[in-house]
Amino acid sequence: MAVSATHDCPAMEMMEARSKSVAMKIEAKSKKLVANHERLKLLLQYLDQLCAMPAKAKEIEEQILMAKELCHETDAHQIRYG
Repeated sequence: MAVSATHDCPAMEMMEARSKSVAMKIEAKSKKLVANHERLKLLLQYLDQLCAMPAKAKEIEEQILMAKELCHETDAHQIRYG
């Protein structure tokens, strides 16, 4: 009686399930990285607009801090999953 290769080894089934789980997590992180990258681009565009017109220094400082935080988060994701 022939048994399929994926059902005769529980360890192999576990490895396949774990592999799919890891792939799904990586895909989710990749989507988050793309979303963060897009947010960063929008934030930097907004910063450029603020710098082109008279704006309060505090507002610009807050935007720069947010951009730096997002940059660090994006870099961390690229290092981990890049």
